[in-house]
Amino acid sequence: MNNAGLVGPGSPGCPTCHGRGKVMVPSTTVARGQLVERDCYRCCGDSRKSAGRVQGGMIDSQPWSYESTGSGVGSCASTSAWRCDVLAGESRRIRELRSLVADFAAVDSPLLISGEMGTGKELLARRIHSASRRSPGPFLVVACSLGDSPLETTLFGRRHDQGQLRFARGGTVFLHEIDALSQSMQVRLSMCLQERRAQEPRDVRIMAATTADLQQRVREKTFLEDLYYLVGVIPITLPPLRERREDIPVLVGHLLEAHARALGRSVLEIDRHAMACLVQHDWPGNIAELANVVERIAALEKGSRITTSSLPAHLRGETTAHETPGPTGCSLALSGMAASGFPSGFNLEQHLADIEDRCLRAALAEANGVRIDAARLLGLSYRSLRHLVKKHRL
Repeated sequence: MNNAGLVGPGSPGCPTCHGRGKVMVPSTTVARGQLVERDCYRCCGDSRKSAGRVQGGMIDSQPWSYESTGSGVGSCASTSAWRCDVLAGESRRIRELRSLVADFAAVDSPLLISGEMGTGKELLARRIHSASRRSPGPFLVVACSLGDSPLETTLFGRRHDQGQLRFARGGTVFLHEIDALSQSMQVRLSMCLQERRAQEPRDVRIMAATTADLQQRVREKTFLEDLYYLVGVIPITLPPLRERREDIPVLVGHLLEAHARALGRSVLEIDRHAMACLVQHDWPGNIAELANVVERIAALEKGSRITTSSLPAHLRGETTAHETPGPTGCSLALSGMAASGFPSGFNLEQHLADIEDRCLRAALAEANGVRIDAARLLGLSYRSLRHLVKKHRL
């Protein structure tokens, strides 16, 4: 962080601690998730390093995550998706979005990012935050799908001045999967945002992400119209990877370079046939799925060049010896089992895991990445689907 603007601990002009020299941050040790007092990272300069990095969100199964640096690399940096520039490429839509990042960063208006699962909505939000005047401040991620009780405590606190909206002053609050909010929480959040806009209109910037069509949800009376207009002042739509196939080689190159740096070895080359397989795949999990596959290949490849044999079977258009793809893409039967019994080397746990993986991919593809719709197709609760998606790293 640039310390040129620091005027000493407890500065009356500090927009984060307002002269107290202290801020409230979530504890990562005793009473995990409870707010504890730490030195203000803004007016105490590098003393913020002593507080460490507070991580949360989906990684730690907490409804928040905190990152006070302006680098744009967030608390999920250990996963491969965070090593990818979501706006890399030269497709028309991506060039348009890249040219608008500075405009999005220059204002404090609420921003709503729509897109299928895995398209990089949080990555884009972090990039906009890091390019804005708020970059020294916190970027706080709130997972809206964790249920009313933990979400209410996280956002508003047990007392009105202990919630994360208060803690994020001078920074950005990112509402992840805002479409998963219950109607009661929609009302509570709408009232809170209206009140804060009237009293302190520029203390926190609100960004939100959704995989659903919120305009349609408003028409169906399942999403509060007032809340939609509060968070959707600037709407952005990220295209799915299948609509920007020309960007896949660039994204793959970025991911391979990142993994080479992480592993301390030279960058793997990839031949044109293997790249063609990657470009032709529909990627229902979008950039997150691509990052997962590239990481797996980079970790397991023994040579210096990636060929088609290095790719997972489903990217080569193949199935394993004991699978027969069903009409929806789920592997639901064993080839030849009725006639010849179990094939050699059959593993029930692996077979069931493969079925689960294929059914998840097929449902997500049919639902265009909207998890609530995919859960309905599979006859699962939304929470169960989220667990399986995390389990299979989709």
